[in-house]
Parts: sequence; structure tokens; C-alpha cells
Amino acid sequence: MTNYNDGKWHGWNGGECPVHRQSIGDLTYYDGTVYTDVKMSAFGWQEPLMFRVTKGYKEPSEFWEKDGRRFYDVKSAILSAGDAEIIHWREVTT
Repeated sequence: MTNYNDGKWHGWNGGECPVHRQSIGDLTYYDGTVYTDVKMSAFGWQEPLMFRVTKGYKEPSEFWEKDGRRFYDVKSAILSAGDAEIIHWREVTT
């Protein structure tokens, strides 16, 4: 699997966006149109282009805690034994 979050230019022949759509980067179409410092979600990836990621996006971590145990899906936390309070934790990113 290719790591596109390396800051290097990559060619793309069209298809689904290969990086997280909240990533920031530069993009140029082969007709010469250039975009800089934009969200990758702003583009149609169906045609050939060149792109580079300048700021990769990482999903915030998230888990639920019950009786001191961590669960990474709420269903497991609810189904676990006991009637203790469930605490939902989500990482804050900037």
C-alpha cells in the first residue's frame, strides 16, 4: 500500500480519492490548472492529475469506558456485564 502522505508529488490516473478527503494538499490537472493548500474533498478524482499531501488527516481516536475497561465500539460497552456508567472519549485534534 502506498503512503501518499509523504509530501511528494504522485500521479493519479483517475478513480476514488486515494487519501483521506480531509487531508490538505496541492493538486494539478494535466491541463495546467493548479490548486494549493486545499482539502482533497474539493476535487473530482475521476480524471488524471498530480497531487501531494502537505497535511495528512488522522481520524481522532474514540472509545467508550465502563468499569475501567475500554471498548472501541459502543455496542460492546453496552452489552458488557454490569450497570456502570459508560463514558465516551473522543480525541480532540487541531
